[in-house]
Amino acid sequence: MTKKWGKSFLVCTKFCNFASDLTIGITQSIYHLIHHFFMELQGKIIRALEPKTGTSARGDWKVQEFVLETIDGQFSRKMVFSVFGEEKLQRFNIQEGQDVNVSFDIDAREYNGRWFNSIRAFDVRPIIPNAVNPGNVAASVASPVPNNPVAPSMPPAADTFGSAPGDSGEDLPF
Repeated sequence: MTKKWGKSFLVCTKFCNFASDLTIGITQSIYHLIHHFFMELQGKIIRALEPKTGTSARGDWKVQEFVLETIDGQFSRKMVFSVFGEEKLQRFNIQEGQDVNVSFDIDAREYNGRWFNSIRAFDVRPIIPNAVNPGNVAASVASPVPNNPVAPSMPPAADTFGSAPGDSGEDLPF
């Protein structure tokens, strides 16, 4: 009887280790997919290009491209991304002039010896002004998760530009 239970315990232990390793492997794969292939970018929609439609072996399809402009310091950057599918286009309801947060993935394809990038959005959310502190210029993305409370803004610094050195409490040469 002892040998029978010992063998069953050994099989169970090996299966549990296999299941644990499999779960860890799947979790790591999902982590890598999310953090290495999906990206987000915030900006303003400056152009909505004409939608394209067609028919494939799987049925009718619709795709539309949008131009997103971001401001990075002094320079603006632009990115063209596409939204594939009638239902996504209706759900996202992207409009020119709208500030949005775009979640997208990047893929590349070869065609006739040349490579082409494809930037496809899988989520587009409008950026709404922060309702907690109306004077705050920071914006937040509309989402079901509540935002962290915003710290009160600091009062503006006194304008000392062009004042005489003895006017403020400090006589600094710079």
